[in-house]
Amino acid sequence: MEDKILNEEYVMNNGKKFGEDLSFLCFLFDENAQYLEV
Repeated sequence: MEDKILNEEYVMNNGKKFGEDLSFLCFLFDENAQYLEV
């Protein structure tokens, strides 16, 4: 049971990190897209 709780925390923490990384990639893509549109 303890393992399940730890796994859920692990997933939440990694999910948050993944979300932040994804947001950063989207930000970079948007920045680059501005140049592509010109």
